[in-house]
Formats: sequence, structure tokens, C-alpha cells
Amino acid sequence: MSSDAPEFPWMFYRDEIDLAGDTIDDLYEQFFVKEKEGCFEYLVLHEHMQTEALSDERLSALMGMQVFLHGSSTKQKLTQQWNTQEQFPHDAEQDPRLHPLYQQAKAWSEMVSPFAKRLYEQGGRSIEHLFRVYLYSLCIPMKIFMGVDEEIQEDPSGPKIALEEFDLAITYLRRVLESLTHIPFHVDEFDWLHLCRSGAHELISHLSQTIESLQGRGSRLV
Repeated sequence: MSSDAPEFPWMFYRDEIDLAGDTIDDLYEQFFVKEKEGCFEYLVLHEHMQTEALSDERLSALMGMQVFLHGSSTKQKLTQQWNTQEQFPHDAEQDPRLHPLYQQAKAWSEMVSPFAKRLYEQGGRSIEHLFRVYLYSLCIPMKIFMGVDEEIQEDPSGPKIALEEFDLAITYLRRVLESLTHIPFHVDEFDWLHLCRSGAHELISHLSQTIESLQGRGSRLV
């Protein structure tokens, strides 16, 4: 992909989210199969799938309807939202891909996921936790994109869905931080570890502020 300024810059954002979605789908196809039951990759993916399923159930109960089709993937949900956003690609205020919170999460993920993937593929030390960091660092920008997209919509249900997506992003960030405590890092990896941890804490703080603002907005509308 050329480093020159693109004629249609929003296409670069779609490429990034599509690649993350494809990568997650590939991990499920490779490891979330019966013959892999019991391996750590399967267990981490099962944890992720259960969390997403419980989230869908909470939203369905809260809104009195089935919010998402059973078995629908995160990528399918995102595809619908990307298609909607492409109708108005230059409206920066209404484009979640240009939102500072999404941009912050994307930059953090681009720093964390390749490094975690490389250490995981090298094998050896705590690779189950490196795989967990790798998976959730891919998921976090996607959850934030979905939350921001719902937040800026005029649909009355948008804030409820946004709160759930932002809460999931915090959950995944905390899982990254938890797994980092189980990995023995070398001295030359401390700078990355510090940036990973500090960036995760900053995202949690900003997400918490966003959630508080959304909750306050909701209480004023009641």
C-alpha cells in the first residue's frame, strides 16, 4: 500500500478494521475446532466467544428484542457499520474512524499486537498469555469503533449499545493487563511493556469518562 496520501483516505481505515477482523476469523478457524479442545488457544477463544455472547444477551434483555442474530460475528456487525459510514466519508464529526478515542485505540493496537504475535510465535515463555494479549489487542479497536458509531447515531438505542461496547473494550483491556503480569519479559522488552501498560490504562481512563458522560446523558433524558 502506498505511503502517499490516498485519494479516498477512509478506505485505509476500512482496510485496517477488515484485516483485524480477518485475523480474528483466521484464529477461530485454526484453533476453535473440536480437535483443538483443551489447547490454550481454544480456551482463550472460548473465553472471548462467551463474553461476546453474554454481551448480546444483556443487550437483548435490556432492549426487549434480539439485538444480534445468534452466531453473528463481530466482523459481520462491523461490515454493516462500515457500509453505513461510507455513505458520508467526509463528515469527520459523524465518522467514528476519525474519532480520537478510536484513533488512540488503533495506534495502541498497532504497537501491541505485532509484538505480542511475534513473541507468541517464538514459543516458550507464557505463550498462552501472549496469545491472549494478541487476540484482545486486535479486538479492542473494533469494540471502540462500534461504540463510537452507536454513540453518534440518532437512534434512541444507540447509547445503550455504545455503553455495552465500551464496557467490553475495558474488559478486554483489563485482560491484556492481567496477562502481562504472567509473562516474564526480557530487559530489552521493558520499554514496550511500559508503553503497552500505560496505553491500556489511558484507554481505560478515557473509556470510563466516556461511559460516565453517556450515563449522565441518559439520566437527563429519562
